[in-house]
Amino acid sequence: MSHTYAKLNISQAAFVEIAKLLREAGYDQSFHTDIEGNTIIDMHGIGLHSEDAEKMRRLDDENTALRMIAAKVMPCHYCGVDEIAKCPHGFPGCALADDVMAGDSQLAHEVHRLRKLVH
Repeated sequence: MSHTYAKLNISQAAFVEIAKLLREAGYDQSFHTDIEGNTIIDMHGIGLHSEDAEKMRRLDDENTALRMIAAKVMPCHYCGVDEIAKCPHGFPGCALADDVMAGDSQLAHEVHRLRKLVH
């Protein structure tokens, strides 16, 4: 039987980890040998996700909240100006614009959420 797929080179460690998980889950049919004798994992219909995805999402949300807070209460942490109107990069052309654009209502929500985490 022939199989058609694109080959994606990954590290040996990643390959071994994926192979172990697939074999433990009973997906032995996913393993093939190519014409050069290499083991290929055909992952048709199988999606990958990171175990750390939720943790990274929470950390990203916290980082966004802290950047919003800093943008509202401190001099610019990118260039040091104390008033947005004096930005040498032409606000909203500076990185602080992204922090400010998150909005006051989201800022209030995030401040409340962070206070609950601390207390």
